[in-house]
Amino acid sequence: MTTAGSWRQAPPEELKRRISGDVITLTVSGDPDAARSLLAEHPGVREIVLDGRSLRLAVEQGEEALPGLLRTLDAAGVLICLAAVCLWLAGRVFVRENA
Repeated sequence: MTTAGSWRQAPPEELKRRISGDVITLTVSGDPDAARSLLAEHPGVREIVLDGRSLRLAVEQGEEALPGLLRTLDAAGVLICLAAVCLWLAGRVFVRENA
């Protein structure tokens, strides 16, 4: 888990790596630890921060990663709150509403 102190202590190269890419926030109805374990192995996921039932994922090319992340969780039976699936990309927020 990332803490504020770890950002201050990181070398410049690490800070550059951390701030590039996209952030995807998923809120799970199921077990957030199970979701984190599944997604940690997903290609392109660089970091996952767990905050209650929400997971903030630092990923490369978020618009391409999101469908695969959702499929991974769905295949494992991990429930997510679709109304809270957000992708921050170039200042835009995409929200998928429950059907």
